[in-house]
Amino acid sequence: MYGTAKYQLPAGGKSRTSESIWLGLARMLSLGMSFVLAAILSRYMTVDGYGTYRQVLYVYTTLLTFFAFGLPQCYSYFLSVRPVNEGRSIIKKLNSLFIFIGALFSLLLFFGSDLIADILKNRQLAESLRWFAPTPMLMMPIIGIEGILVVYKQAHLVFIYVLLSKIFTISCVLAAVYVSGASAVNAIIGLVLAYAMTSFVGFRLMYRPFKDIAVLQSCISIKDIFSYSIPVFNASVYGFIIGSASQFFVSRYFGVAEFAQFANGFMELPFAGVIIAVIASVMLPEFSRMYAAGTAKEEYILLWNRTVFQSASLIYPISIFCFIFAEDIITCLYGPKYGIASDLFRIITIINIARILPYRPIMFALGKGKLFADIHLFTAVLVVGLDIACVNFFPSVTGIALISTGTTLLCLYLLMMSVSKMLGTNVGSLMPWRKLGILLVCSLCSGLASKTATTIFGTATHGMSLGLGGIVFILGYGCLSYLAGIRYSHFITQILSILKLK
Repeated sequence: MYGTAKYQLPAGGKSRTSESIWLGLARMLSLGMSFVLAAILSRYMTVDGYGTYRQVLYVYTTLLTFFAFGLPQCYSYFLSVRPVNEGRSIIKKLNSLFIFIGALFSLLLFFGSDLIADILKNRQLAESLRWFAPTPMLMMPIIGIEGILVVYKQAHLVFIYVLLSKIFTISCVLAAVYVSGASAVNAIIGLVLAYAMTSFVGFRLMYRPFKDIAVLQSCISIKDIFSYSIPVFNASVYGFIIGSASQFFVSRYFGVAEFAQFANGFMELPFAGVIIAVIASVMLPEFSRMYAAGTAKEEYILLWNRTVFQSASLIYPISIFCFIFAEDIITCLYGPKYGIASDLFRIITIINIARILPYRPIMFALGKGKLFADIHLFTAVLVVGLDIACVNFFPSVTGIALISTGTTLLCLYLLMMSVSKMLGTNVGSLMPWRKLGILLVCSLCSGLASKTATTIFGTATHGMSLGLGGIVFILGYGCLSYLAGIRYSHFITQILSILKLK
């Protein structure tokens, strides 16, 4: 049956899969522990205080996209094409750039805090930003540690690094809040202390692959580095605008309390993002190998179909369950005062039904990186224009969420159209519609059964509802998917073999 078909890795693929799974586990750990911290702070801080804390992180991630200038991607590229002897030299060149850029970034946060606070219309934000200002100097020099360790097949160290950094973060932030009070400033002070310890560990790990290896000066110049980073930077900026424009407009025009609701609710399923990232990391070298070998386009389509089904088989059940139990999930994570965020969570979860396709790896592998960036540029302009219209003519946080979701779906459709033209086929042949339909039916039936069970038996708390619903969903989906011929045993076997638990 179709469900038993497996993606056949090429020679050397097992090693890439191992690295991808370690990287995926690290990202899942990071997301999970971030949720733990957010859930705790949401309960012990006021909505305005928590909103200010989230605004600081929003400002940092926003500016980081521009200050990073696509340079973190250079680690993966240049280290993979140059001898290992030159690795330390390449890292030192990139580090010198990051130290300089990090210092400028920190100065901007410190001296520009009042201006940023005025732009986001939150005077409390200024003081928090000044306390947060050392962060870029601490974190930017180690921003490429993940790429370094993955290139040299030490992704298991990424997992260790993430584990330590998240333990530092949770411990320091909660200690600062417990000792000094649950304010945004105290939470930020704890965060900066955690980043200082994370930076120390990061510096130790990023040079670990070069232990006992003779150092050879690299011929890679600063000009070479920026020649590679600029196209990556352009695509990253457009993608960032699409993802963050809605947060900006909500923060500026709807207030800190609404921003806190929006920040907690309007987020794509992190598990889905990790799954797509892991699959993409395996597909990019495989698509590149096929392109270099002149593989027939029919082979691309077959591999694409298998990849789409693999990602959908993991994403669809999670997405449907989260859509149905959105209120229980949000309330359990952040408390009853964030119940409104569940509607926003349902809206954005719709995207995960479409975001199952590995557009980026195949388009970059086939030399269509500019087209990929252009589609994102068009989407970025569209989402900003519609958001401006929304806040001026029909101000609504829900409206902003619908605009963001709709434009993202349009972007994904345009990318799918582009891939179909590149492969000389139609959109219909790119999608295993029958298989995807069976996945959706199994997921929906299991979701409705689990919701019915919680209604019939009744649950005293949202946690009990999630627990009962989760058990019924897993049992129902397990049975239905097995009857439909969908097998998940190979995923479990692969993970266990990599973790050496069997």
